[in-house]
Amino acid sequence: MKKILLATVILLAFALALTITQVSCSKATAQTTGSTAPTPIGLVLYEGDNDGNPNVVSFYICNYDGNNAHQIQITGLPSGYQVNEGARLSPDGKSLFFVAANTAQPSGIPGTFLSYLYSIGVDGSNLKQLTAIPANSSYDATVEGGY
Repeated sequence: MKKILLATVILLAFALALTITQVSCSKATAQTTGSTAPTPIGLVLYEGDNDGNPNVVSFYICNYDGNNAHQIQITGLPSGYQVNEGARLSPDGKSLFFVAANTAQPSGIPGTFLSYLYSIGVDGSNLKQLTAIPANSSYDATVEGGY
């Protein structure tokens, strides 16, 4: 009788351990197999030169259907900074990431200047310098990559 009771307890403990393992694995699988596709924000980012000057870049956004088009006003950059082409919107469409070069400060490599990564709200608020771009990246550094 003792052997049957002991075997029952051991089998019950083993079944409980298997159940706990299955539950924890199914939670981990659910977390890693969720959709990673970005949620569409319904916005298009485009750029153009300012007053026909190819050295002055302006960024604009509009809805997918072309409505609500407006320029993102980038103000507050230090004197001598020039915005580069190739900005990106944040996944939620609330921020713009761009590179600005300090045209008054050469990087030490002929033809290149110190550049910095910035973010700004699409309403033109909350300008932040995020990081410096390595000096050997060239004058035409742009924002690339995923989120």
